[in-house]
Amino acid sequence: MSDDREEFRLRPIVNASYPATLAALSLAVIEITGVSGISRYILGSGALTFTICAFTFFFYSIYPTRRYLWSATAIIFIIGLIFTLLAVLLLTILCELACIVKCARLVQSFLLYSGSYA
Repeated sequence: MSDDREEFRLRPIVNASYPATLAALSLAVIEITGVSGISRYILGSGALTFTICAFTFFFYSIYPTRRYLWSATAIIFIIGLIFTLLAVLLLTILCELACIVKCARLVQSFLLYSGSYA
């Protein structure tokens, strides 16, 4: 009997922890990489949507008959995934561009010092 009550009390917390973990990971990426500009805002928006998703998932676990909470949870979670995907793509593109610029400067300095650069 006490196991059912304990499970009833813990289930909303456990359910809300899944999207909250994704929000924490987005914030950790912002903190560790030190990104700035639009990628910081995209990651922050993703973290915010995952946090809102955690709240709606928590309340859906308490009130399972309210279907609009389930719909809101699903839509907000998908929006958070889209923000995360956009941030990953943007960070990948920015890292590749930085690598290309670094390589171009290296080639330019090599050609300048070797005397082949006019």
